[in-house]
Amino acid sequence: MNKYKEVGDYQIFLYKKLGVGALAEVFVGERKKDKQKVAVKVISKQYIKSRDKQNKELFKKRLKREIAIQKSLKHPNIIQLFDVQETDNSIYLFMELGDCTLDQYCQNQIIKQEELKNIIKQVVSAFYYMSQQEVINHLQNDKLYKGICHLDLKPQNILLIGNSIKISDFGLSTALNLDENQEIIQSSEYIDNVPSSIDYLGQGSLLYMSIEQINCEKTKNLEVLDVWSAGIIFYEIAFGKHPYYKFGQNLTNPIQLQELLNTIEIQYPESQYDNQFYDLLKGMLKKNQNERLTWQQCKEHPFLI
Repeated sequence: MNKYKEVGDYQIFLYKKLGVGALAEVFVGERKKDKQKVAVKVISKQYIKSRDKQNKELFKKRLKREIAIQKSLKHPNIIQLFDVQETDNSIYLFMELGDCTLDQYCQNQIIKQEELKNIIKQVVSAFYYMSQQEVINHLQNDKLYKGICHLDLKPQNILLIGNSIKISDFGLSTALNLDENQEIIQSSEYIDNVPSSIDYLGQGSLLYMSIEQINCEKTKNLEVLDVWSAGIIFYEIAFGKHPYYKFGQNLTNPIQLQELLNTIEIQYPESQYDNQFYDLLKGMLKKNQNERLTWQQCKEHPFLI
């Protein structure tokens, strides 16, 4: 097996695999002109071609949207997409390389309040910026997104580069406003209007999925979905455990997790953190989406000022 592959101005180290999924693999690479290390997401065209007609078009739509969104987002706490290259067999996304993931960084250590505050501030800053951005998807009918929802926020998608938090993996990202999620898909043999519900209900990573997603409950503004996911992550890094682990249920089962979310209230252990942190966290994890904090309210919360 070859150890290297050259694509455009980049060299990919095939022996340095960072991750793998059904649709893509991620490797370490290097930009040849300045030797800058990068992460390379390699998306298999063969996998897309092997799907049925509707899923094939949905994958294409999501990929175009991911590229358009990540190219447009320029923020110190969001992973930068440097370049996109295409060959006969694959599509390559070249982006900033993280040092580690948030869960790796927090593993087996107690995070003190000032450090926790710094982490939360950076995550909230990125998502508040995303909520305010207007992105035009030139790859898909010049669709305008007024605000961006990530939809797959989890500790593995929050990276660190030095002391900086970086949000990554926009593969499921979409418009914040439900009314703006409809997009026409066109090809030579297939025209369809993919329902908005396909774009967010039941999507994401189970343990960090919002109560609305688990319950397949529609919401007008998808901002509340990311706020919930971030709240679960902040709970986990603060207290060293997921809020539902103590109930002894199989959290890989969506039906059991749904029952937990709908019947049991989250408990908040005593800790070193002050009351303002608890107030922020409880506001992010309100089960009633109409009572849950927005990103602007998180940003302006006394704990982060």
